[in-house]
Order: sequence, then C-alpha cells, then structure tokens
Amino acid sequence: PSAASTLALSLYPNPATQTATAETAQPTRLRIFDLAGRLVLTENTLLRTHRLDLSALVPGLYVVQATAADGTATSQRLAVSK
Repeated sequence: PSAASTLALSLYPNPATQTATAETAQPTRLRIFDLAGRLVLTENTLLRTHRLDLSALVPGLYVVQATAADGTATSQRLAVSK
C-alpha cells in the first residue's frame, strides 16, 4: 500500500498486560484478532488516543487492525502477557 492509503497506528506498551494504548491520526475502528483469525475485541474510537482493555485476553500474540472512516487501514502485532 502507498503512504496515502495507510493509516498511522501506534500501540504501546508492547508487550502489554492489562491495557494498551492505541494512537491514530483520526477516529478509527479497532479490531483485535488472535493468530487463528478469530475476532476477539472491537472498539470504535472517537479520539486519537484510545485505551484498550486487554484483561479478558489470554497471553499470546494478536493482530490489531485499525480502519478509518475513509477506508484507510493498517495492522500491527501486539503481544499480551500477564
């Protein structure tokens, strides 16, 4: 994808334990998938900074996918440990 079609996403801390913060340049829909491709969490954000509650997730690797209203999207891996 070109830079024009990619959404900037910052996730921290990584690895995370109970919560992680997602920062984007615009409001987005955040979806978290496990490595088997199952959707485990969906959050709609109105602010550039959003706190994700990871307490229900088992330790492991996840993929966080962010999609903006204009269709731009990106994904990053997030490690969850307890």
